Amino acid sequence: MITDSMNLIDIFNQILGEQKWISYWINKYLPKVTKLFSKQFQFPVYHYEKIKSNKTNNEYWILYTKENRNSEIKYGLYLKHISENYLYIFEYGYTSEINEEKTKTIAVAGFNVYTGHFLSRYQERFLKKNNLSTEEILGEYKANNPYVVNLKLSNEILKDYKEKYGNFSRINRIKSGYCFVDSGIQEDDRPIEKYVTNKVSADIYNTFITDSMLTKTQLNGLKKAELDYANDFYNNISELRELDMYKNNEDLKRLQMKTAQNIIIQKMIK
Repeated sequence: MITDSMNLIDIFNQILGEQKWISYWINKYLPKVTKLFSKQFQFPVYHYEKIKSNKTNNEYWILYTKENRNSEIKYGLYLKHISENYLYIFEYGYTSEINEEKTKTIAVAGFNVYTGHFLSRYQERFLKKNNLSTEEILGEYKANNPYVVNLKLSNEILKDYKEKYGNFSRINRIKSGYCFVDSGIQEDDRPIEKYVTNKVSADIYNTFITDSMLTKTQLNGLKKAELDYANDFYNNISELRELDMYKNNEDLKRLQMKTAQNIIIQKMIK
């Protein structure tokens, strides 16, 4: 189980050590969820199942979401931890980055960490529903926000919020509004093995605000940041096309598909 003495790398490796067992349950529940979602008329939808490990005593949530009737079912793995009366929900997964030589992509272990404060603010400011469990709030959040866009901060965006919410690394644009996020990487020198990593990235979601809570100056700053993101994304794709590592490579196809994020941005800011 997770303890306060464990760092992010310890937590990730503990989950990684149970990957085969977790994958078994994800696939086992998938037919049930597929049948359940096929009977739905309103989308997006979500469904979660809980599994408990005899090995670590961890209780995981497997959260399945479906954006619309024709979209694929997505799933995520979550783990709850309470430390000094503060709630943290760890979303387990991987991101990717290009090595310094620009010859290959490498997987980087990572967490999205949702704080209890973030979830309560999402419930209060967007869902406006009472008596929801933590699982239900998270399910609503993930189902309603399948795309996340990481925006650069500016003085216009930070205005009035740095003092109120403290320092944070960036602001994430989602369909429901904006998330204040701290991000960073934890690394040590432990040897890498089959079920062991020594580097973990983390995005910690601190709080949530809606468009209506922003001033005109802040909205203009965010609109500019969104357009900068779109321009940077297309420039990066153009550069990647020239690299040998992406020629005739499935990675490039996946990156090209992510241009859909830019379409989502336009839908978000309308």
